[in-house]
Amino acid sequence: MEVLSKSKDLRISNDVFKKICRDLKSEINENKKEIEKLNELDYKYSKKVVYPEKLVKVIDEYREKEVVIKETRNLLVAYYGNPSVTIELCLQGLLNCQLMNLLIDNMCYGVNKLIVTLFIEILKEYRIYDIVTLNNYENVEDVEASLEFIDKMYCVGDKNIYTICKHINDIDIEYVPFGIIDIYCEDDDFYELSREIFNYCFENGIEAEVYDDMPVDEAINALNEYGEKYCSIILTKDAEAVKRFKEEIKSKFVFANENPFKDSVDRIPEFL
Repeated sequence: MEVLSKSKDLRISNDVFKKICRDLKSEINENKKEIEKLNELDYKYSKKVVYPEKLVKVIDEYREKEVVIKETRNLLVAYYGNPSVTIELCLQGLLNCQLMNLLIDNMCYGVNKLIVTLFIEILKEYRIYDIVTLNNYENVEDVEASLEFIDKMYCVGDKNIYTICKHINDIDIEYVPFGIIDIYCEDDDFYELSREIFNYCFENGIEAEVYDDMPVDEAINALNEYGEKYCSIILTKDAEAVKRFKEEIKSKFVFANENPFKDSVDRIPEFL
């Protein structure tokens, strides 16, 4: 596994950051056909695709952000491999002047590799070198071997890798709930809405779990015990069930009878 082994004093201006965002957006647009080809290959393996328009939208959201220089650290960030998250992590790491080692869990490797390659080539034009790597998770031994150089490991929504790696001796690891949606559909009349939410998740590389055929008490207990506690949705006509769900569910975001993605873009939480 390739990890950055040299610490450095990384500094970047707001003006340069905006130019890098501009250049990355341009490269994504120019490589739409290549992304489409890679989507075909990636879909055969992971059944996921990414739309260039979604990647461009993420970049646009970062262009006006200001650099916040933090203590330079060498981070290892594991996640399922949503290419939109790859864009965010690259830009967020640069924004915070952090070194970023990305570890994906077998999803959209082709598109992710293209994104990171384009990003690295753009950085070279601004004389910024060796601040990001991309790896596909193979085994826990590779992670353990990297700890000599890594200051901290984050698992963003990827509980599989977190569960495996948290037992490594002396590892500084943190699980960040993200990108896994728990949907409780109590009423068949909301079936179409539940499918709309589920399909959006599928198309955007977000994991979704649907709970049905159970009373509200059982659903609340199941989500609180086994759910991701990131985003939970109840679909029902029962006002009392909605009230209890909102009061008792422990998720960061709770929605009732609505599509949480209708007017917003799913974003990684601020954890760096």
